[in-house]
Amino acid sequence: NYELIFNPGTVTIKKVNLTIKIEDAAKVYDGKVLTSSNYSIISGSLKNNNKIVMEFEKGITQPGEIEITPSKCYIVDSNNVNMRDNYQITIIPGTLTVYESED
Repeated sequence: NYELIFNPGTVTIKKVNLTIKIEDAAKVYDGKVLTSSNYSIISGSLKNNNKIVMEFEKGITQPGEIEITPSKCYIVDSNNVNMRDNYQITIIPGTLTVYESED
């Protein structure tokens, strides 16, 4: 026979560090909006087949430059359950640039 003795303690679960770089995009002015939803993971990795879901709302039409970041960023598992609380996410903004047309 055994006697079980429980000792209270603390369990600390660290978040996964993840750095995401939003990719830059550029084009010559054509009157159409320039958007981008491309990104790269530059540090860390997704766990357990999790995937990134981002929403972007910004775009640029006229010549100029704007910074772009996602309006929403989720990490979801294979059942689309939000797993973002398991990650410490750093997002590096990208740049959208429209150059003046030479016409």
